[in-house]
Amino acid sequence: MTLAPLVRALGRGPGRSRNLDRKEAREAMAAILDGSAAPEAVGALLMLMRYRGETGDEIAGFVDAMRARLGPWRPARSSRWPISPTSRARWKSPPMPGSTRSASTSRR
Repeated sequence: MTLAPLVRALGRGPGRSRNLDRKEAREAMAAILDGSAAPEAVGALLMLMRYRGETGDEIAGFVDAMRARLGPWRPARSSRWPISPTSRARWKSPPMPGSTRSASTSRR
């Protein structure tokens, strides 16, 4: 798919341009993700959308195209924690401003 008709629709000027509908936005993002769209056309489309302001239909169409290409999300299975639970349990936060705890008793 070429993005030229969509760029033309967005950039016609005051009173003659229009926003993309959800289907057009989905097709545009599909072409971008597939790599079949020219880089110049991608830049022109995104610049015009940013200048005019993105609509809900355009964003929803982009999301639809991305979701269609993503596989199901599976969380990583890891038994390693970035921080051990025991080291976090020993940490004490500093006193809040206005609290009655003194700074000397806030940490062990």
